Amino acid sequence: MSAVEVRPFRRSDREQLTNLINGHIQAVIPGMSVSVSAVLNQLEREPREFIQDPWVTERATLVAYQHERLVAAAHLLRRTTG
Repeated sequence: MSAVEVRPFRRSDREQLTNLINGHIQAVIPGMSVSVSAVLNQLEREPREFIQDPWVTERATLVAYQHERLVAAAHLLRRTTG
């Protein structure tokens, strides 16, 4: 088994990430999908936007690559305690 590289998300990952997300969505709702711009909007929201995420202090998206293919992703949010 080859090594898995985990690193921060880059804009160049957007197509493969969207394909991965759509694969998961379509497993639950056949025919449903989201666009690349919808994925990017969700990942890149400004944490200080009061209406969107007033409790989020930091966000990060990590991707995992194996054999030059995106095989996993995680979107992490750090929230305030008070």
